[in-house]
Amino acid sequence: MIDTIKTDPIPQHILRSDASLFTYRDFTEICVVGYGKHHVVTKAILPQISGGVPIAIKRTYLPHYSDNNIKRAMKREAVVGNKLGAHKNIIGVLDWGREDIPWIAMEYADGGTLYEKKDDMTFEQLLWTSIQITKAIEYAHKNNILHLDIKNTNIVLQHTSNVWNTPKLLDWGSSYGDAEWIPEISDGKEYKSFPDGFINTTAKKTTAGDNHCLSPEHLRYRQGMGSPSDYDNRTDIYQLGAMFYHLFTGTPTYNTLDNNVPRKTQKNNRNNKITNTSTQPKTPSEISSVPEPLDNILLKALETRKEDRYQHIHRLKQDLVRVYNEEADSHHPNVY
Repeated sequence: MIDTIKTDPIPQHILRSDASLFTYRDFTEICVVGYGKHHVVTKAILPQISGGVPIAIKRTYLPHYSDNNIKRAMKREAVVGNKLGAHKNIIGVLDWGREDIPWIAMEYADGGTLYEKKDDMTFEQLLWTSIQITKAIEYAHKNNILHLDIKNTNIVLQHTSNVWNTPKLLDWGSSYGDAEWIPEISDGKEYKSFPDGFINTTAKKTTAGDNHCLSPEHLRYRQGMGSPSDYDNRTDIYQLGAMFYHLFTGTPTYNTLDNNVPRKTQKNNRNNKITNTSTQPKTPSEISSVPEPLDNILLKALETRKEDRYQHIHRLKQDLVRVYNEEADSHHPNVY
């Protein structure tokens, strides 16, 4: 009998939850599976005629219930996740509401996060997983949505027997989108113009992303030297590059403990000008056993100047696919 794990580990069919619309009081929460600064995520069971359906519930902590910024972010995450959830590598949003507390019901993925499982993956599986995540962001960009909070804790894995677990992207709470898609999210606030039709839907400075995944644009804005109008599709490309760099080398792009983040955006106190005070991260193959072509891909995605990065995510995906097809075991099918 042929071992399907060795011959074809790539999932051919992705299962989805079939839960229908419901209210907060319809489901029973079982246990906590994740949490953040303002939210907790629980596994819950939704009763159905055919039996209980496992789902994930994201809800705010009670102390943050009245925070309007958090409410807007929750609503944005729900609407965008619902719009993009048709993609097999994006967690589908099933329903959401504000009764009792703001909550979002989502597909439940039982394989843990990429952060938790990355050390158990082979190089080939990591590369295949990276391609699937890139496809998810490509789909979002085609629909005029930026994620802006890409990190391995925002990638969950759906367990599938005898094949590689399927990565699924979640958490669109920091996303920027097209006004035609999500005009109701602003809650009456005026939209700010963004390049290529993107808009900012909140007035606050984003605190999204692990530090080593933050783009130079994020850092400029945090340091009061930039604007959300600096964000575009290449910001997501940088964050993908930072996350992939960490996956393949086991090392963040910059040592945030030593403040050696990509501060090519630091401000000179004397003349108020931005100066170049950092270097590019080390070549990945100097740190870990990765093929040389991957060096060029990751370092190109991590260029500080947006003009020097990949200009379209499709090109990044093509290059990752090329490396996979060249490096993958002969038993593994090609990907496209």
